[in-house]
Amino acid sequence: MKRLFILLWSSVVVVVIGLMVLLYVSLIPFFRYIGIGATVVVFVGLCCVITLAIAWTRNRVLIWNAEVLHRRLMSEVIAIGDLVAKRMVDGSVRVLSAEHEAAKVQPIIQQMLPAPQLKDEGPDEATILELFDKGMTLRDIAKATNSTFYQVQKVTSTSKKFA
Repeated sequence: MKRLFILLWSSVVVVVIGLMVLLYVSLIPFFRYIGIGATVVVFVGLCCVITLAIAWTRNRVLIWNAEVLHRRLMSEVIAIGDLVAKRMVDGSVRVLSAEHEAAKVQPIIQQMLPAPQLKDEGPDEATILELFDKGMTLRDIAKATNSTFYQVQKVTSTSKKFA
């Protein structure tokens, strides 16, 4: 059994070596192009590695700068529980948590209504009663005297009570 295995393995090795020699001999005219291709692959790989190194270095520098800025800011901040304040240059203290809470409140937008037009003189009661006696409707009287329907109705109703 061992002998058969060794014989089989030897024949496979001989066949593979023969194929490799054939492949090598057939590729001799293309060695120049294969070398150029391998050079391009190595060059592209180096460009990728250089780009990665530059990006990593830039990222590290930005992270370090952010950490320095964060440490500088946190050295000026006082935090006690939920209360956060910042020491200003002039020595005063600015409460940041109150400003944060105030920023959450939506401003109330009130629509301004136009001011009512106040008339110095009301409609002349005698004119209203005269037009009412002629048989005009209350709306027509209001238009004619440039007053409101309510004012005309009020004048005519009070005159009916006393008449």
